[in-house]
Amino acid sequence: MSVEQIYGLLSRKFPCGNFDERTYNRTQRLEELELIRGTYNNRITMDSRGDIISAEFVALPHCPEGVYVVGTGLHRGLQYPEICVSHDANGRFTYLLHRLPPIFLRFYLGESYPTDPNFSFTLESIWLSSMFMELVSARLTEEMGTFNGDFVVKHCCEFLENQVIDYLFKSSPGTPLRINLFELEPDEACAAAA
Repeated sequence: MSVEQIYGLLSRKFPCGNFDERTYNRTQRLEELELIRGTYNNRITMDSRGDIISAEFVALPHCPEGVYVVGTGLHRGLQYPEICVSHDANGRFTYLLHRLPPIFLRFYLGESYPTDPNFSFTLESIWLSSMFMELVSARLTEEMGTFNGDFVVKHCCEFLENQVIDYLFKSSPGTPLRINLFELEPDEACAAAA
């Protein structure tokens, strides 16, 4: 255990006497959500019902080298000025972008969070196949279980923002990534070709 971790534990040491874990958890939850709001320019919305907080975080996965996305219908989810679009004879579009369409992380924090760092969540994205969504979901669940530190939700948001592309597609540093949506959903690709 590092000195910073020990200091963190000591600074969070519960006071002697009357300690209200429920109040402590509520304060920590709100502090973490405000930290996420400040870090990501208000890309989080929250609704509180008593001690249960539901929220949605909008992750904008980034790839500085660029991403070539081949598919159709993707343009409805893209609102970025840096997009370059090309069209081929088969009705497929190739988009060159640096920031992919959002991944929406909807999560629910119960009254025992962060004492119990597990939380329920759902993911939504117009460009990720169901298989990739399951992989990301499993990875976030793993991150919850293995993360040592405060602010597990913030850690998961950072993963979606900065690491999900490398995790899913294992891009080599310095080269653009190529995602062919027709290869990701074989059933949809066959239906589109028919």
